[in-house]
Amino acid sequence: MGERIKWIDYGKAIAIFLVVLGHSGLYQPLHIARYMFGMPFFFFVSGYLFSFEKYPSYESFLMRRVKSIIVPYLFFNFVTYFFWLLVARNYGDDAVAGVVPWYVPLKGIFLGYPEYLLNDVPLWFFVCLFVVENLFYAYGKLIGKKWFVIWILVSGWIMAEVVPQLPYCINAAFVGLIFYYFGYVLKMNAGMRSVLTGWIPVFLCIAVYAVIMPLNGRIAMHDNNYGADMSLFLVEQCACFVVMYNFCLFLQKVLKHDGVLCYVGRNTLVICVMHMILFTLMKGVMVYVLDIPLSVLDGHIVSNIVFAALAVICCVPVIYVINNYLPFVIGKPRKKD
Repeated sequence: MGERIKWIDYGKAIAIFLVVLGHSGLYQPLHIARYMFGMPFFFFVSGYLFSFEKYPSYESFLMRRVKSIIVPYLFFNFVTYFFWLLVARNYGDDAVAGVVPWYVPLKGIFLGYPEYLLNDVPLWFFVCLFVVENLFYAYGKLIGKKWFVIWILVSGWIMAEVVPQLPYCINAAFVGLIFYYFGYVLKMNAGMRSVLTGWIPVFLCIAVYAVIMPLNGRIAMHDNNYGADMSLFLVEQCACFVVMYNFCLFLQKVLKHDGVLCYVGRNTLVICVMHMILFTLMKGVMVYVLDIPLSVLDGHIVSNIVFAALAVICCVPVIYVINNYLPFVIGKPRKKD
């Protein structure tokens, strides 16, 4: 295995915490603002880590992606489905028994429609990333790099603005492909990295985001919702990536040892798929054990941050068990004795 890139681990840690925080009932203006660093960042870094040379044949590429994406997608979907069926569907604020049939999440699992993934909505990202990477491989091998960017931008716009919602997150995948391509080009182009590094591009990108965010509003890739305008969405997300990229490079310089950020960044997969279940369990403890009303989470910044941080901490035992005893369910090889 190659050496890990620390700035990517730092970025993934920050991005996944903001995703968890955004799902906690955050104060609405901050809930909108946190979209500056969300799932698009994971498409960026996935593209940055991709290598055509590593996969000379489509068969080797496909097998690796099945192990690293589809196996976790199916495993965690069925784990969370049975939790939803037996617990979350019947108790608490999210109870929908008698309203939503038992088979609805199965439609989401097998057809890849995020709106049906009631068991664990964040799992949409896995099937979407699988489609993105297959599209990227096909574009690169069949079309060639000369027309790469034109095809990606045009097809992304058509899928977002013209084509109705398709299964397997195909619409969102064509948009995610734009960010994936940008990450790949950044890795391959030292000149671009140089231009985007430094305080001047950071301040410019913050200014761009400050102008665009109020104009574009809320975004939700899994709903094929890109705010008021698709072009504004692309510009604001690229600007946000530049800010995150520089901030994480700074952290890479000043942090001399691996720490919490690196640990979280290396285990974002488990945090992504488990935090919603942990939210349900934590809310149950709050209400039935500690007698704390859920209203403390409604728009309260500090309580939301604490709640999100506790959810990440609660993921640690799950991470330990999976990494040490079930690594194959997250696409990692078994550890040798």
